[in-house]
Amino acid sequence: MANIDPIQLMQAQNEKLKAQQEHLMANKASLEHTVSEVMKSSIDFRTSIFNLDKRLKEANAKLEKVEKELADLKKKEIEEGEKKLAELKAQAEEGKIQGELDLQKANADADPV
Repeated sequence: MANIDPIQLMQAQNEKLKAQQEHLMANKASLEHTVSEVMKSSIDFRTSIFNLDKRLKEANAKLEKVEKELADLKKKEIEEGEKKLAELKAQAEEGKIQGELDLQKANADADPV
């Protein structure tokens, strides 16, 4: 049986541990880079959501303003239409009364008593 030198055995184990340490350090650096990229992407994503939310609120405010203006315009048009209808009714009544007066006058002129 061959005699194994304990110093050589320890040196071999030490080299093996150094190689594992280097491998772990490289993995750690890679992982830190990945985490950094994920965090950066997360910040970009949050910024995008914030900006989108801001634009959505602005669009909703504009929509509400347009809806209010449209409702006011419809109300104004209805009021103007009702006013015009009342004027036309008044003119029609006036014309009817005038027509009746003309008829009565014509009857009176035609029927000397």
